[in-house]
Amino acid sequence: MMDTKPQLASDQQPWYRGLTRYHWWVLMMAVMGWMFCTMSQHFFTLGRGPAMQQILNNDPVVPGLEQLGEKPLRRYTATDLDVLVAAGTLSPEEKAALLTDSRGATKSYASRKEVATVIGRHVLWPAWVERGEHKLADERIMYESFGPAELQTLVDKRVLSREMADQHLADNPDRVIDRGALAGHIGFELAKARADKAGDDATFIFVMGWALGGLIFGWVGDALGRAKTMGLTIIIYALFTALNGLAQTELQFNVFRFLAALGVGGEFAAGAALVAETMPDRSRPAALGAMQAMSAGGNMLAAVLAMLVLPLLGWRWLFAFGAFPLVVALLVFLKLNEPEKWKEARRKWLAERAAGTTQKLAAYGGILQDARWRHRAVIALLLGVVGVGGLWGVGFFTPELNRMIARDYSPERAEGFVSKAFFLQQLGAFFGISAYTILSLRMGRRPAFAFFFVIAFVVVAYTFLFANTIWEAYLLAPLVGFVTLGPFGGYAIYFPELFPTRLRSTGTGLGYNVGRFLAALVPSFKARSKEMFMAGTLALPFLPSAVGDAERAIRYGSFLMIFIYIVGLVVLIWAPETKGQPLPED
Repeated sequence: MMDTKPQLASDQQPWYRGLTRYHWWVLMMAVMGWMFCTMSQHFFTLGRGPAMQQILNNDPVVPGLEQLGEKPLRRYTATDLDVLVAAGTLSPEEKAALLTDSRGATKSYASRKEVATVIGRHVLWPAWVERGEHKLADERIMYESFGPAELQTLVDKRVLSREMADQHLADNPDRVIDRGALAGHIGFELAKARADKAGDDATFIFVMGWALGGLIFGWVGDALGRAKTMGLTIIIYALFTALNGLAQTELQFNVFRFLAALGVGGEFAAGAALVAETMPDRSRPAALGAMQAMSAGGNMLAAVLAMLVLPLLGWRWLFAFGAFPLVVALLVFLKLNEPEKWKEARRKWLAERAAGTTQKLAAYGGILQDARWRHRAVIALLLGVVGVGGLWGVGFFTPELNRMIARDYSPERAEGFVSKAFFLQQLGAFFGISAYTILSLRMGRRPAFAFFFVIAFVVVAYTFLFANTIWEAYLLAPLVGFVTLGPFGGYAIYFPELFPTRLRSTGTGLGYNVGRFLAALVPSFKARSKEMFMAGTLALPFLPSAVGDAERAIRYGSFLMIFIYIVGLVVLIWAPETKGQPLPED
């Protein structure tokens, strides 16, 4: 009894009391490595759209358009039109006509719609006829002009959305639409559609690389050491993120992104194991929670840099900032040592190998051959699938939902709203991860997970079923971040507590990253749900009738994703509680 009193008193002290300078150095390096890792992840999320538009436009549908920027302009001045004339897209006479109003007076600019009509009539439409692009080569829809019946044909062929057809009819009281105007309207969206498809493909490749990197470097972390593996993964994700800025083709972009993802996937397990084994037991949960909480800081840093860099310097310079963590990697190799617990586990393994009685070190077989570690690996894997599946489902759909809520805004104002909402979501994530840390210390790991799974179900359901205004989106964004990122604080704290030293990095990487394979399917799920709504085979109650098919698809997809949190509640029934226990050993 006398031995327990000092321990109780020590436990009541602040977690940071008594930490040495080296403890703080390890925590700082782990925090920076993971924070910049999440920054790299969101450079991809925020920069892939502009990147794909520019890369795909290296073979442009409209000559000269790519010289005017990565997005179509809202207004075209005489200088802008001169670029199109020089490229042969417009004739001098067409330029003059575009800058003359109905009374014969000279205008300072032509509208996007006016330019689109001319380009559509003389450039896009003939190109589509020749190449059969966008299904417009079908002889049954080769009309000089379009009325309601012809527009319905395009809607039936999935060439045109119902919303776009209604907009054209509303803009033309005589209900006759010139084919040039129609082709121009579709044409300016063609580059974006191609970029969206390429972006989904790049996301699939990135997430698969992330998952594979977690499995590979989880093993490497147990075999070669925590510090060395963390430094190596930082070099990989930083180097190839920067090289993404030099990509000239879609293939190059995807190869660099896949290689960067290998490092992204491996960094967390190595960093978490390093902190868990270096910190005193009483400081370990809070230190790991702080490390994970700063991942939201990396997300917010990426959002701020994107807002500053993308408009001024473009997406290539945004990815160039991804090289900065190379400095952190250098410090890791110069300043950090391997934890004593890892050194002791390796010495024990080497001695057992010499005696011929060794267990498997740093191998997935080492987890599978022992029923205790196998059970814990399954629990970690399923909890990881719940968190990653829920987060990526919401993460993919939230920006698109917010763009639809801001449908009446100008494109520039709408993107500003989306960026601000994303920043608020990440701010909420910081507090969510911090809240999990506090709850897990007071209530235990399992009750804290259960709390977040329940409120995530409620908040996400309400957001995607009922949020329809800008202010609702602003108010709900931090709550969505709070509930969807909060469980990730648990992964940093809980997963290293489930496995012995010889398997800690492997087990943590397995639990945290296998869910990425599920997340890789989210873009396909998103596209399929949209197709089903457009075909009228799905319906969702509660949504107002004014909500269009595309918006219903986004809301429906996210609504389905929330049921994964129910799976999480079931998994917790068999999850062991680790609160107040030392790290396990064989």
